[in-house]
Amino acid sequence: MYLALLDLLFWLQASGTAPSSAVASGDASAAAPAGEPGMSCAMQGGFMAVFFVIMYFLMIRPENKRREEQENLLKSLRPGQKVRTSSGILGEIVTIDANEAVLAIGQKEKIRINVLRSHIAGLEVAPAPVKPEGDKAKAADEKKADDKADKNDKKAEEKPAEKS
Repeated sequence: MYLALLDLLFWLQASGTAPSSAVASGDASAAAPAGEPGMSCAMQGGFMAVFFVIMYFLMIRPENKRREEQENLLKSLRPGQKVRTSSGILGEIVTIDANEAVLAIGQKEKIRINVLRSHIAGLEVAPAPVKPEGDKAKAADEKKADDKADKNDKKAEEKPAEKS
């Protein structure tokens, strides 16, 4: 990365500056014209400052936010929560302390494993079922039909109760 930065700075250096061999031989035509000065040190410093500001907002700041969110997640872990580890293991927290968490995995056989608290990647959230767009109308129609059937069942239950 530093090599690329140095290449950029050399590229930004004024193209009108004469190479040292032309100056040494006294070739006046190879020297820079007086009205076209090279890039000053202040401009190069300004480019470097802008470069570092851009790098801060593109790389450093998002990484700090991600790290802070991960720390907050690890602080908020409690027994009974379902979590996924960085290796992909899904389990429920049985006990948790400052460095380790005991996870229960499996459904029938509750296998317990110890994992480092720092290796917990996040809480497991059940994905919401996704319905295709065309099925929304069908689902709405089915819901209306179910509601009507429920009302009819309630009416049928009430009528015999009134006769007796």
